Amino acid sequence: MKLVLTDYIASLKEEKELDQLIQDLLREYDFEIVFGPQKGERQYGVDIYAVGSDWEDGQKKLFLITVKQGNLDRANWQGSTQAIEPSLREIISVFIRNNIAPQHKDLPIKIIVAHNGINVSAIQQNFRGFADQYPQYAFDIWQLETLVNRVQEKLINENALSPEARPLLRKIILYLDRPD
Repeated sequence: MKLVLTDYIASLKEEKELDQLIQDLLREYDFEIVFGPQKGERQYGVDIYAVGSDWEDGQKKLFLITVKQGNLDRANWQGSTQAIEPSLREIISVFIRNNIAPQHKDLPIKIIVAHNGINVSAIQQNFRGFADQYPQYAFDIWQLETLVNRVQEKLINENALSPEARPLLRKIILYLDRPD
């Protein structure tokens, strides 16, 4: 099941696919989605603005999530104005200063880069260096494996099925492209 989920999530486009999956996942974890991706509106780096309990420490936080397709590599880090580093800078310099709802002003802020690829080790150093410049915020990366594990845990958990039904579910998924 995990291999099927990995292939599926890795194939998602950023817009209306990966971002929607992340919102659905957050809802399953009882997050309040304040807003999601909005076509045609300037979002200052934030694709998903949500409030919920952090998976790591259980504390209620404000999550500002930027969603990117593919690997966290040099091209996705600084390759364009839509790359990760410029998005993170806009989140900190514009969004946090101007767009946090009054009822969320006192919550700790966690900035997330969510992507459906792998983290290239050299860029991990860039990310850590960037995050270290802003100790007042928490930073995290949700890469492909993170998303797969969370989806498997909350959205598609084959353990909810009987032991007899699990192999049937796997067969259905494997043969979706062959209806006969």
